Amino acid sequence: MDANATPDDNRKAALADARRTLESAAHFTRGGGAPAPDHDADHASRAGRIEAEQRRLIQWAKENGKLGPGGRRPPVFAGGGEHNVFFQKRTQRYIKATRLDRHKGYGIALGSLTHGATPSEYLDRIALQNQIFEDDIRLERVVENEGQPIIITSQPSIKGHSPTQDALNELMLGKGYEKLDEGAYYDEGAGLLVFDLFPRNAIQAADGHIYPIDPVIQRITPDFGPVPAPRALHHQPALRQPFTNPKPFPRSSRSILNSSFILLPSSFPVPATHGPSNNGQLGVLMRKWTSVGPTPSHPAAD
Repeated sequence: MDANATPDDNRKAALADARRTLESAAHFTRGGGAPAPDHDADHASRAGRIEAEQRRLIQWAKENGKLGPGGRRPPVFAGGGEHNVFFQKRTQRYIKATRLDRHKGYGIALGSLTHGATPSEYLDRIALQNQIFEDDIRLERVVENEGQPIIITSQPSIKGHSPTQDALNELMLGKGYEKLDEGAYYDEGAGLLVFDLFPRNAIQAADGHIYPIDPVIQRITPDFGPVPAPRALHHQPALRQPFTNPKPFPRSSRSILNSSFILLPSSFPVPATHGPSNNGQLGVLMRKWTSVGPTPSHPAAD
């Protein structure tokens, strides 16, 4: 580190290094090439991709000094649908470990035929969060568990309060995203869907800056949409109401809404209290995935 550098210079250098590490890990893990949507792949293809990416991620971690001891786990501070979390006082950062027992082991991802992210998609999502929201999420290490890598990242502790949903809408519209439903936004030009962005998943600091803590960010294509739905919600006809909005969505947005509608497992109870909106197919999906997290002084566990 440059002895003549200012604290801001050092922070920018640390952020750049953290982002290069995430991008390197994601690139190697997916086998090279640019990240691309994979939401229309079937279960067998996704399972095979995950196994191959797990092997490559472990290899990358070994070669880059990021493979942690196999028996080492962070003590759990909080648990959610995607991560186990604990607070590290020394660094004032929250440590987050992916959960192999949830989704496909690497967080949420929507799909036409199956859901759950691959290791490289998860790493790409974290890199995108740093890029879009100027966040400081770092890849700390990878822990191997019977041949399956657990990804451990860290995120700074931020003091503040929950922003309003209107403030989050303003934030995303200012970044060029179209609002699909409460907490869900789409940038067709970038091919990015951001969802689960509710007040409980964000912090507004004293200076007014809003820090989304754990939004789900996924690369999608504009035609991500209708496919046969063998497990449609026939047992919950009340949820089949069409999405209502005074401003018609473009065709691409309607396709996203249609595709997300079929993702709910028929056995999953949909909480009526999650999310401010009770209408819309994408709104139903958001309520399925989200859960009430901890207070907004630290990252949510999901």
